[in-house]
Amino acid sequence: MNQMEYKGYTAAVHYDEDDDCFVGRVIGITDRIVFDGESTGELRRNFHEVLDTYLAHCGQTGKIPETPRSGKLLLRLPAELHAFVAQQAESTGESVNGVIVNDHDVFIRTDAGRVIRRGNA
Repeated sequence: MNQMEYKGYTAAVHYDEDDDCFVGRVIGITDRIVFDGESTGELRRNFHEVLDTYLAHCGQTGKIPETPRSGKLLLRLPAELHAFVAQQAESTGESVNGVIVNDHDVFIRTDAGRVIRRGNA
């Protein structure tokens, strides 16, 4: 999947053989914003235009425009996994968030009550 970015919004784009044009849609928000174009230049112009129109419409109607994901994520973890991550944070001097963000490429799971780490741990 190809992507385009404008004003902090990301659009997924693909070529539609049936309509013989490029089609895009803004992802990461629940409002549906779609656009198309016969060339990549037209596709980009239409992306900018439809997004500017969306933002202007929100401003005119008093609607708060949706924004892409904030980076905040609420997780519910098993107690033993939470304890393990908290211990890692304390032993490294990082925050729990820092351990999770910095070690996101390390596989962490619970298995029969034990926490197992693979990867670069």
